[in-house]
Amino acid sequence: MLADFPWLHTLAEVPQDPIYHAEGDVLTHTRLVAAALVDMPAWRSLPEQERATIWSDFEKASAWAKKNNRPLFLGEFGAYDKGPMESRARYTAAVARAAEQQGWSWAYWQFDSDFIVYDLRRGSWVEPILHALVPPNIGMR
Repeated sequence: MLADFPWLHTLAEVPQDPIYHAEGDVLTHTRLVAAALVDMPAWRSLPEQERATIWSDFEKASAWAKKNNRPLFLGEFGAYDKGPMESRARYTAAVARAAEQQGWSWAYWQFDSDFIVYDLRRGSWVEPILHALVPPNIGMR
């Protein structure tokens, strides 16, 4: 991972609060998160370039948040409804799980319209997108 993303070396210099992150610096945390992420089916199913782009962007944001002691909220991500459903669901699941692995809260854009998760006209959920956001084994509470 360090060979592919040389900027990650700087994360070794960013400490974390030992109460919440006993592993120490942000680089160690990043390695642990990466190991968990690559085991996820939604992540593994993405093409390599998509994974690299998501991971790179998330790690930059995560490093900033840790350095500045700020929480992150991933707002308004989604997949346009004109794209293939399989691709939309795969991308949506990968982004949601990657955010969760970072410890971020998130919000999907949008409930109804062109990034639809709920079809108001039909009165029903768009199941592949709903399950990408809230996997069936987790359920809605």
